[in-house]
Amino acid sequence: MSGAEPALTYEDEHLIAMAHQIAANVPVDQDVSERMATHLRTFWTPVMRDRLGSLAIEHPDMVSDDVRDALERANEGVRR
Repeated sequence: MSGAEPALTYEDEHLIAMAHQIAANVPVDQDVSERMATHLRTFWTPVMRDRLGSLAIEHPDMVSDDVRDALERANEGVRR
């Protein structure tokens, strides 16, 4: 099966689900990606953000645009 996407682990699925749950709980009158970016910077470790970023690349159909935008914002100016 060449070219197949890598299989998701339970932890990967859980990370994606948590990200979407955060996005879904941002009040409608607020900027979802900005609020979520703040949450990711504050409560998620760099390892978690990096893994979610990798998953967004490996499985683009499983990560929403809001989550992708929030990851970009959360990682702006972050030195590694």
